[in-house]
Amino acid sequence: MKKILLILLYLPIIVFCHGNIKQVKYIENKGQWQDNILFKANIPEGQIFLEDHKLTYSFMDCKTVDSLHHIAHEANNEDLFKNSIIDGFAFSVNFLGSNKKSIKNGVKKLSEYHNYFIGKDEKEWQAKVPLFDHVEYHSIYNGIDLKIYNNNQFLKYDFIVEPNANTNNIQLYYDGITPKINNNQLEIDLGFNTIIEQEPYAYQIINSKKIEVKCQYLLQGNIVSFYFPDGYEKDIELVIDPTLVAATLSGTTGNDNYGHSATYGVNGEIFTGAISFGAGYPTTVGAFQQTFSSSIDVAISKLNPDGSSLIWATYLGGAGSDYPHSMMANGLNELYIYGTTSSNNYPVSSNAFSATLNGFSDIYITHLTDDGTNIVGSTYIGGNGDDGSNGATWNYGDTYRGEIIVDNNGNTYVASCSNSPDFPTSAGCYQSTNAGGQDGVVFKMNPDLSVLEWSTYLGSTGEDAAFGIRLNNNNNVFVTGTAATNFPTTASSATPNFIGGTRDAFIAKLDPTATTLLASSY
Repeated sequence: MKKILLILLYLPIIVFCHGNIKQVKYIENKGQWQDNILFKANIPEGQIFLEDHKLTYSFMDCKTVDSLHHIAHEANNEDLFKNSIIDGFAFSVNFLGSNKKSIKNGVKKLSEYHNYFIGKDEKEWQAKVPLFDHVEYHSIYNGIDLKIYNNNQFLKYDFIVEPNANTNNIQLYYDGITPKINNNQLEIDLGFNTIIEQEPYAYQIINSKKIEVKCQYLLQGNIVSFYFPDGYEKDIELVIDPTLVAATLSGTTGNDNYGHSATYGVNGEIFTGAISFGAGYPTTVGAFQQTFSSSIDVAISKLNPDGSSLIWATYLGGAGSDYPHSMMANGLNELYIYGTTSSNNYPVSSNAFSATLNGFSDIYITHLTDDGTNIVGSTYIGGNGDDGSNGATWNYGDTYRGEIIVDNNGNTYVASCSNSPDFPTSAGCYQSTNAGGQDGVVFKMNPDLSVLEWSTYLGSTGEDAAFGIRLNNNNNVFVTGTAATNFPTTASSATPNFIGGTRDAFIAKLDPTATTLLASSY
């Protein structure tokens, strides 16, 4: 009977955040990241990047992120969060002397997939990127394989050593950090956190029985190897099996995510829109800092009707900050997303109404196929000011208001706001110029977002914003939002005059081409 020796190394990270990861999943690089990356996985507090001859870890200071989370939920404190500096640390574990021609494979493909629409270059967009349960490196050393996988919420990797192969060939060089051994545990100090790799545990399967084998770390400078003080049977297969254990912020696996919007599909599917603070591949190892305002992407997920299974997830964004404000699916189950972006390379379609960022922040509209793998249309819309980000705020999330709806022909209607004096409007529209400060804006676009059918301001000399929009059977447009003292109303309305306080709500009715204000009331 073949005998197997299993050596288990449990490597917990000692952290101060809460929550856990249900499953570590390995995302294949199909061109959405740098060429040196084979797979990426979100792990507690950060990411791991699997490469040819090394593993690169990138961690963030979760204590700071957690405190900023609470700050951001307080009134008018969102800018403190968006401009905050977060400490991070990256290090690599290099497999010294490993074979150049080892074969790497993702194993046990999962049903879900990811789509990546990052930046303007369509050649870099990737769809149906597969996720795997684990990854195998075959012959990473002569007679030695490497398996990286998941055990519950823990990251694990096995060195599988064939009979008579030399375990001394396994040399792990820690680049960017100097570990130390304390009570036969490996300690890695990140400054804001400490990673503890527990004492290695080994066992051997002989005649279907588990026999424990003593195993220890051997540290020489920055190089870690494995030492067996009582030896082991060289003619039996050996498995060295570390485990990475960690806690993390609740509601995330490696990144911090805030839900911003949600909608439903034709058959009751669940669409969620969030922002994702995802740290990219570290350009250098060691300590680093990250400004979150330049690392916020849109993350869209589609789940089955009872929420038990993720069907696909899509990332949207560019080099700046991108937020989803509202979403709606049409009768073909194609998803439309409305939001704001400060990215000058947000992914837009070749025939977009506006292919360039017009001001500091623009509105964007993106129309996806039902499987999320392609963009039907995507465009900026805005002027040379700040568009789409509501300044009439009081509570957390007030910045990200407005709404998108879709009619039976796939045309899209948006209620939003603008601080620009030159927001694009249509000929003959009800209000062609900004009345002062922030005004509401209402517009209609065709299904592939190449044509602005009509557009109008709707506002006063004060701070106004349009938050909600609906159509009736005659395609008259109903808009609601917030208004200042001299917002345009109609004489026969229920409340034609400003009532009082800082601002009032309004409801307005426009004709189907937005040329006439049919009714309006505070």
